[in-house]
Amino acid sequence: MNWKCSVEGCKRTDRANSEWCRLHYKRWYRHGDPSTTRKTPKLDPNCAVDGCPGRPVAKGLCGNHYALRRRNGAPVRTRIFVGQYIKDGYRFVLVGTRTYEPEHRIVMARFLHRQLRSDEHVHHIDGDTLNNSPSNLQIVTASEHLRIHAATRPRGHRGRYKKG
Repeated sequence: MNWKCSVEGCKRTDRANSEWCRLHYKRWYRHGDPSTTRKTPKLDPNCAVDGCPGRPVAKGLCGNHYALRRRNGAPVRTRIFVGQYIKDGYRFVLVGTRTYEPEHRIVMARFLHRQLRSDEHVHHIDGDTLNNSPSNLQIVTASEHLRIHAATRPRGHRGRYKKG
């Protein structure tokens, strides 16, 4: 006896139960109806970054741009030019052959005509960490720096600092 799937138009002969083939049984099991299929949204065939021909993997971005987005917060490289990059909102500059230092510390050291001590912090007065002009930078101790940022950090209803 030749068994066939009971869904109209299906010619499969592999049996999952007494009525349907494996394909239609899985559709019934997942969606409640053996004849419906899950409609997948149509994705753009190219990465969302202009000029990138890569196929989207997640969030409309190709694998490389998605990894950059996860790492840097933006799907494009944050390198300004050779010898500089941005990490956690701060610009780092190549010093020597392999060492990168925060640009705001270099600017302040040149402004003061001396090296900064390890216990000296450089505070950005306007809060813009990419604005490294000497008029925007201020030398503070670690405790002063915490006090400055604590004054602007939001607190919850119990007086404790909010996360994030």
